[in-house]
Amino acid sequence: MRQLQINLRSLIMRNRIYYMCLFLGITSSLQAQQIELSSHYYQNMFMFNPAVAGQYNYSPININYRQQWTGFEEAPSMQFLSYHTKLLKNLGGGINFFNDVAGPVRRTGGLLAVSYTLKTSSSSNLSLALAGSATQFSFDIDKLVTELPNDVALTSGLRNQVIPDASLGLNFYTKKMRVGLSAYNLLEAGQNLFESNFMVENKLERTIYAHADYTVDLSKKFSLTPYFLMRYMSNSPFQAEVSAKLMYNKLLWIGTSYRLQDAMVVFAGIDYKNFVVGYSYDYTLSELSAYNSGSHEIILGYKLTGGTNGQGSWFKRNRVYIKK
Repeated sequence: MRQLQINLRSLIMRNRIYYMCLFLGITSSLQAQQIELSSHYYQNMFMFNPAVAGQYNYSPININYRQQWTGFEEAPSMQFLSYHTKLLKNLGGGINFFNDVAGPVRRTGGLLAVSYTLKTSSSSNLSLALAGSATQFSFDIDKLVTELPNDVALTSGLRNQVIPDASLGLNFYTKKMRVGLSAYNLLEAGQNLFESNFMVENKLERTIYAHADYTVDLSKKFSLTPYFLMRYMSNSPFQAEVSAKLMYNKLLWIGTSYRLQDAMVVFAGIDYKNFVVGYSYDYTLSELSAYNSGSHEIILGYKLTGGTNGQGSWFKRNRVYIKK
């Protein structure tokens, strides 16, 4: 991976400053952000923990769109679609699709997860999950400005690759709190991106997530939920984020986050009947703040409901086949 970054740097035109800044974003996306970065992680934790699948008494469909570093030409953008549901009494399942673009680099793929929930007490549960994924890394050669036009090293040697991998997750939760741990890219699969004499391995780095949240009822209409999210990836900076969300009447929310050495975030949203809409703005705190005006993200959600005992829509449709 390091060799790939060095070779790409040599291909960028020396007097195009914004391309140099863009490359910093590309390498960050390839190393530190191989899994989606989202300021709405509190709203869709299935993004980074497959054990959340089937946890709710409804089946959420969520769409995230994120534009990183507004005003930064060819800056990273992300689209994410997820769905999860309760399949049987103790069995959940979910699927997501993702698309990340940063300049000439594109990462697309999907994940399929299955979870099993154990009742640990009258008010607590422990969910365990296994997931399989497929990720494709590709390069748009037309977006690379090189010192040598039609460089043979790129036009004939660059290949797109689909890389499979596996993930695990666990999630302990009650009505008011949740603590989770997940591990992505357990196999750390990788393949050579270039048909050349030197090996350039595009490796999926193993990534560990830990998260926790707890809801406090301030009054009959107001509640406050602090969140914590930690991400560790070898050969990359440690990342941590703390957030606080104030909810009014289970309808409107506002909040803020601090992402360590990266950004301050403000967010707001509405949870009306089956619909969820949220918006966030990130103010960049790193050295890249001089080159952009922040990041924007939107989340759109819909809750599919069905059943009367916390059972998802699939459970309801197939209740005749399920032994009571």
